[in-house]
Amino acid sequence: MKPYCIVDTNTRLWSLRDKAATARGLSERELSFAESCLGSDLANDKANACEILLRASRSESTRQRAINTMEVLCSATQDEAYALGILTAMLYISENLLVTRKKLRDFAVRCGCSDAWEIRANAVHVLRHLANAGDTKAATIIKALCSDPFEPVRVNALLSAKLLGLKIT
Repeated sequence: MKPYCIVDTNTRLWSLRDKAATARGLSERELSFAESCLGSDLANDKANACEILLRASRSESTRQRAINTMEVLCSATQDEAYALGILTAMLYISENLLVTRKKLRDFAVRCGCSDAWEIRANAVHVLRHLANAGDTKAATIIKALCSDPFEPVRVNALLSAKLLGLKIT
């Protein structure tokens, strides 16, 4: 039996993540591997596995397990290295479900106020989904981010505000 190797697992997850983004789909074996990574000791592996499963799995129970794993990860600080992976995975959850999952919603809101501009820039996309589903706090954060000092954040927020029909003063 081959010993567990972090580099091999991480490389394989990134490869599956890229493949899940295409129309090719994943095999049952690949989906099974991603699902097994939900139990990893490494939060980044868990975050990547969640994104893969939410993109590629048709099994509602597997998707639910990925969402539950994300909720556990969301209890940590929004500035962790895997925050971007969680935010990306959130884009594959329906707006109506996303707005009802308090831990996910609160995480997106915290990310919108993060000190790291990269996290704020990516949080805007999830906040737009929340605002589109009627979340007024998410809309308020998007409006505030329209004057962010970092251009990528500001551009994402301005586009989101336009798509949502928010009036920016």
